[in-house]
Amino acid sequence: MRLHHLAIQVPDLDAAVAFYGDVLGLQTLRRQPHAVWVDAGGTILMLERCREGGDADDPWERADAGPFVVAFAIAADERERWRNRLAEAGVSIHHASAFTLYFRDPWGTRLALSHFPTPAPTADRAE
Repeated sequence: MRLHHLAIQVPDLDAAVAFYGDVLGLQTLRRQPHAVWVDAGGTILMLERCREGGDADDPWERADAGPFVVAFAIAADERERWRNRLAEAGVSIHHASAFTLYFRDPWGTRLALSHFPTPAPTADRAE
């Protein structure tokens, strides 16, 4: 079994496309009035507009719903390039492990770039 798609609710589709497309380099596959689908290495990432005024008891209607973390795969030798790219885009890394850089999108969704199980190059492991 493989992951078919993942959906993240966002309040602003245009800003989401700018972040996930321009900063992370994910290509837009499909655009609808309420959602944009992007290609995350063969897995569809659906960026769906939050529903304003949704029922707080219904997880399909909540305006603040989102995943705990979405980790994108990178090669260990790409780690510094990604660290620099995020910094240039004004994106702060909130935590780093030997395998993963953790950061947030503009709406607080926790994202990660991970190369598990290959450790980072020695020069970058002093974190």
